[in-house]
Amino acid sequence: MGASTVDVGMINAGFMLAAARPRLPLGLVSDRLGRKRLILAGWDLLPDLPLSARGPDSLHVGLIYLFSGVGLACFSPRR
Repeated sequence: MGASTVDVGMINAGFMLAAARPRLPLGLVSDRLGRKRLILAGWDLLPDLPLSARGPDSLHVGLIYLFSGVGLACFSPRR
């Protein structure tokens, strides 16, 4: 895909931030809406991860990983 080592590191860092950052607000949302709804919402975002292997460039792959990180955060919110 032509991604450099720095690009791969940025994609991984973005994924980790996207998985960690929304956990607290999503915990509050799960208290109000219910955990089942939040898990189903995360389940809708996670199937995008396999598509990242076919991205045209590193920016596209990074965006898919950001959405996948948010989907992962929906499974384990913190209060």
